[in-house]
Amino acid sequence: MGATQYLVMTLPEIRAAASLPERVAYLGLHFSPSADNLAGFPERLPGGSLLLLDDRVPPTRHTPEKILPRLQEMVESTGCAGVYLDFQQPDHPETGAFAQRIAEALPVPVGVSCLYARALSCPVVLPPFPLDRSPREVPAPWAGREIWAEQGTDALLMILDAAGCHSSPAVPGDPAGSFFSPALTCRYRIRTFPDHGEFLLWRDGTTLPRQAEILGELGITRILTPYREVFPGKQVGSTPPKAGSTAV
Repeated sequence: MGATQYLVMTLPEIRAAASLPERVAYLGLHFSPSADNLAGFPERLPGGSLLLLDDRVPPTRHTPEKILPRLQEMVESTGCAGVYLDFQQPDHPETGAFAQRIAEALPVPVGVSCLYARALSCPVVLPPFPLDRSPREVPAPWAGREIWAEQGTDALLMILDAAGCHSSPAVPGDPAGSFFSPALTCRYRIRTFPDHGEFLLWRDGTTLPRQAEILGELGITRILTPYREVFPGKQVGSTPPKAGSTAV
């Protein structure tokens, strides 16, 4: 069975769109820096969307007794299909306890970033898969768990010389003249020099659909794909396609 796909959109993108995709993963909800509350809630979302709650403001400054009713109100008012606790600040035991309280209290599935998922039983959300690893290897440590996954576009330059293999982040290459690796679900280009070889790997908007198919085959249930990569010409101030969309 294929995974359910959500397009990750920011508040400016949502406000600028004359219509929205069928399923949105809203990126912008966060803990208020000035009050025991949440901030960044969008005016409208299609029913069945996801809410992404991040920890740019640490949740440890807030009390679950005040946050949970507000979050539940948002879930009910939007008819959302789940919440992703996108907690990326490591080594905060209090954050893990906060995530557990939210996961247990809400009436919809709650996914948690892999940084805090091991101590919990809710779905785990994996970041974009590394370019130099087979997508089939990455979910293995989470066997038996429901897995959601983020997609992303990035590039990796691998240099092979007499000293070994070295890799570093890079700029995506030109698709013209590149090849596609079904095993890694990315584009690649190879260049050889007298003293070394270069392997450039990258993902772009054209490779994400194939990767999404592979993720669905692996049993991943929900995929979060950047809206800007699916509709690269539909940025703030423009209108996405109306087919299969929801007017706002």
